Amino acid sequence: SPIIVARPDTPFKDVGEALERLRNGTGSGTDLAPGIIKMVEEVSVHKNKGGTISGSTHILVYSDGDIFDADNASKALKTVSNKGKNLSIDVAVLKPGTAKTSMETVFEGVIRETGPRMVGVIRGEDPQ
Repeated sequence: SPIIVARPDTPFKDVGEALERLRNGTGSGTDLAPGIIKMVEEVSVHKNKGGTISGSTHILVYSDGDIFDADNASKALKTVSNKGKNLSIDVAVLKPGTAKTSMETVFEGVIRETGPRMVGVIRGEDPQ
């Protein structure tokens, strides 16, 4: 089940604390598609203080680079990239070394097919 660290109305302090708790990972594998679907559902029902549906939303996925549902994740990312008007997704792969990870391969494949406007990749070597 995907872990949602923050929602649009989560205070910044709470976001930071949640990320700190996850610094050393979750001890589980990554099936990304269910997380994308869950976040799209969350965003679709979120309303701002004025009662209107939120404007633009950015999802940032923190990853060690592993992914176990590459085909389903690729399909979900392509849907967001092709149909999402105010939703973007980046993955931050935090893994030492220079070898390309399977997560980067999935995101880069989607970028090649749909363009870099809605989907992106960030690579860092030091998760600390």
